Amino acid sequence: FYSRIDSKLLIPIKILTESAKKMVSSLESEEKIELDIKTGDELEELANAIVKMDGDLSDYIRRLKIITGR
Repeated sequence: FYSRIDSKLLIPIKILTESAKKMVSSLESEEKIELDIKTGDELEELANAIVKMDGDLSDYIRRLKIITGR
């Protein structure tokens, strides 16, 4: 029972947490986060949303640098 909870819930949450930390620490870089969470539920949707948010933030920062000349 507990091993199912660990693999279905806790491991994806740990991956999401580490990816969010990585995203915040590398906002200025061109490095994109990649998440391979295939749970078929809300955790997978959250992972996809985080990847999209990372891309959107990178694009926004790139455009802001162009506008401000930085």
